[in-house]
Amino acid sequence: MSSVAVALPILPGQTPAWQRLIGDLVSNRCAEVDGFHRRFGLSRANWYLNQTPGGDVAIVVLEGPNALEAFNQWGQSQDPFDLWFKREVGALYGIDFNQPPTGPAPEMVYEYRAA
Repeated sequence: MSSVAVALPILPGQTPAWQRLIGDLVSNRCAEVDGFHRRFGLSRANWYLNQTPGGDVAIVVLEGPNALEAFNQWGQSQDPFDLWFKREVGALYGIDFNQPPTGPAPEMVYEYRAA
């Protein structure tokens, strides 16, 4: 099992729209969200809102057999839900998720697991 965490700054003024999107995902689009996670082999996804003096940041943690590869596969996906989702979240972060990310992948620098 692997995990990946991604910090995504939310564009100024877009936090209410981000919260509405989360509400839509957990209420109106449950089946599509479930299919999304199954399609990419994700067993867990946690989204956090981190409000900082520098602006709001979404922290997304994904778990699955190869969580980082799942994130990369999503970027290449042409599934209608995935295209809609990339467009919606991309507008909130100012990111085109259809393009490969620039820079290195997130690096885990510490992990604790109880024995």
